[in-house]
Amino acid sequence: MQYKEPEYNPFDAPVPGQSLTDEPGNYPWENPPQYPKVSDGFLWVFNQMHKEPQLTQLISLLDTGVPVEALTKTLLFTGFLEGKWNPDLMMLLMEPTMFMIMALAEKASSNSSIKRFTYILAGDGDLQEPIALGASTLAGHWKLSNLIMFYDKNDIQIAGNTSRVDSTDYAMLYDAMGWHVQEIDGHNHEEIRKALRNAQSNDKPSIIIGKTVIAKGSYSLENSPKSHGSPFSEDEIKLTKEKLEIPQDSFFCNEDIINHFQRNFNLLNDKVAEIDKEFEKNYYDEDQMFDSLKVPDFGNDLMATRQAFGKSLDEFAKKFPHIIGGSADLDGSNCTSNFAKIYHDFSSSNPKGRNIAFGVREFPMGAIMNGIALYGCHFPFGGTFLVFSDYVRSAIRLSAIQKLHVMYEFTHDSIFVGEDGPTHQPVEHTMSLRNIPNLLVFRPADALETFHCFKTIMKNKKNPSAILLTRQKLPNLNISEDKIEEGVNKGAYILHEEDNPDAILFTSGSEANLAVEICSLINKRIQIINLPCWELFEKQNKEYISLILNENCKKRISLEAGITAGWQRFTGIDGLNIGINEFGESAPGKDVAKHLGFVKEKITTLIEDYLDE
Repeated sequence: MQYKEPEYNPFDAPVPGQSLTDEPGNYPWENPPQYPKVSDGFLWVFNQMHKEPQLTQLISLLDTGVPVEALTKTLLFTGFLEGKWNPDLMMLLMEPTMFMIMALAEKASSNSSIKRFTYILAGDGDLQEPIALGASTLAGHWKLSNLIMFYDKNDIQIAGNTSRVDSTDYAMLYDAMGWHVQEIDGHNHEEIRKALRNAQSNDKPSIIIGKTVIAKGSYSLENSPKSHGSPFSEDEIKLTKEKLEIPQDSFFCNEDIINHFQRNFNLLNDKVAEIDKEFEKNYYDEDQMFDSLKVPDFGNDLMATRQAFGKSLDEFAKKFPHIIGGSADLDGSNCTSNFAKIYHDFSSSNPKGRNIAFGVREFPMGAIMNGIALYGCHFPFGGTFLVFSDYVRSAIRLSAIQKLHVMYEFTHDSIFVGEDGPTHQPVEHTMSLRNIPNLLVFRPADALETFHCFKTIMKNKKNPSAILLTRQKLPNLNISEDKIEEGVNKGAYILHEEDNPDAILFTSGSEANLAVEICSLINKRIQIINLPCWELFEKQNKEYISLILNENCKKRISLEAGITAGWQRFTGIDGLNIGINEFGESAPGKDVAKHLGFVKEKITTLIEDYLDE
């Protein structure tokens, strides 16, 4: 089959997947790792940096039919190529964490008696990243015995020898974290095979520390940092080939090597078929699940949207058995305690537990969610305070790059957090999240809107989502449920309508009710637009966007308890943007708001003065 440009984007849907070793096809173990089905193909996952050359070699050895010129020109741009096996190739550079958690997803999903393994290739830099420590601790705690990590320990990184920056004894460290540890000569094939067999029979996650020489066999760059992140020069390539006594042809590969590499392919295809059948058993009729949903009884009293989220989570978890997740040590604050009580913690003795007790590990939590989504079969969520979204940001960004179906629950979404002070009072965070491409950011205004934001998140499978929730209690919006549901699905709606308005006020979240109250006190026709999700609104057709924006009205106002930068896309440069552009104070939320001038009386005066200009 001739190479052609792919007609679709394989990143559009999460799929089951596992990390593989550097030698697919050369498996000494009884149950080799599988190429999980991706459009009748397979998924490669790498965590180690600078793997483009190796990926090129693998595509050639896999006999995909992709010509050399395509490999040299398009691989770095597309990241995936279509060939004889229709492979969807994905490079993910997020340290070992996501791939460790594929082992968790496998344990949580599998109904098979066959033990399937997740394999990781990690380097020195991967384990230097603090996130690897957090994930490794959890892997040991959960006894993920189906996880095997190869640590290519060549003691070289971009800036020089690792001894300049690190003196950790990783064998002792991983032993202390509850891992099975082996140290071997990373160039000795027999030692590698023996270590694999030992790892597969152990009841702990395993790390195989292979002492290696970087650029082994090269003419002049063995053990050199220059070989870590830079390509060999033409002279180095020529002299290295002379030293190794191989032809000078570009992309040369001996037929004996190709045949040896591919000798187990028939066996692997049979294994893939078995795995495909098992994954088909995990099919869920989501249309039926959505139809069975019932809006929780939120009552008529004031309710924080974080509390409404907890009640909504209980309803969704009851109807959607593949929801899995938890909180970063904030179960009560994030209102996930009832979920944990009903569905119990995931653990080595309870792999079907649906609550993941992440501990104080926000960044690993985000990466863990990504790993679960990549594996498939589950919809992961994770909760913490909005101010701690900074810790999670790199994982969120990777969720967005890969368009993974995950949900970040961020509570305590403004200065109304109160007494915890400016370190815990988010100001810039909401707008910061809105600046991440592909991420849907929801900020519901009341309990009912929270439920429908949750529902919309569940339906939007091609994007990660963040839902921002209040600590303080809010009244219910005085509009119909149908209007709220339609408005959430479209990202924006008219909360209060006026004929020929004097001004338009844009708002979101806890400020929606405040906006209604303030506008009722002003002797002007002010139309109020509630924007629970900017990103969904911007995807609507031109007619709806025009209806909401109403460009004939020149007086335009925004109101949100956060920084004002960004609202100009709705108000223009001559609009009035009311928000909080400084850090808060250590005091009750209402006192902080008064100190910052973010109260009804001050806001009313600002709007009146603006309209009188």
